[in-house]
Amino acid sequence: MKNILYLLFFLSTPLVCQAVSAYDTNDDGEADKWIEDFADGHMKITVDSDYNGVVDRVIRFDSEGRTDYEEYDFDLDGLIDTYYFYGEEGLERQEIDSNGDGKIDIWVHLYKGMFMKSYERDTDFDGIVDQKKEYGSE
Repeated sequence: MKNILYLLFFLSTPLVCQAVSAYDTNDDGEADKWIEDFADGHMKITVDSDYNGVVDRVIRFDSEGRTDYEEYDFDLDGLIDTYYFYGEEGLERQEIDSNGDGKIDIWVHLYKGMFMKSYERDTDFDGIVDQKKEYGSE
């Protein structure tokens, strides 16, 4: 199913993407930064920050220029390990793969872009949330 979704995404991308620009930021002859401008006004920046040919950072902006999504491979092992989701008030949720197995095991929920509302953890990495904490709200 995951492969089908990826295939659908990549097949549909050329239909809505107006322009893709590739950059070689370290002058090694290989592109390591791509900027995609989409017909609906949003933009996506994709980066290979350690120049190994594997993307380790993606940032997407809405049509107003606000960040609406980010993903990072902070430990540079080739797997995305941290995701950020934004809404009208800024950062709303962060999802983290803390043990590098490719599965999210920490979810942090925020309000007003900076105040922690709650978090959930899968402490034994079995795919089931077994720790939750709620904090005061607005």
